[in-house]
Amino acid sequence: MIDDSKTGAYVILTIIKPDQTFFDLKGIVTKRGEFTVPLMLDASSLVGQYKVVAKYNDAEIGVASFNVE
Repeated sequence: MIDDSKTGAYVILTIIKPDQTFFDLKGIVTKRGEFTVPLMLDASSLVGQYKVVAKYNDAEIGVASFNVE
């Protein structure tokens, strides 16, 4: 959740794959400061640790990681 959010503003999630390549996903912030960004993985997705970096208004607001086995 984002405090002091602007409705319609975007959160950018940078997904860093295990091979260190990356791509961005964009989610719209609701008036409640919430956002949802779907990430699709399939059988051809790389095995290993993925890192997710969230930014709002060009400021980093969070980092998380997960493993694909």
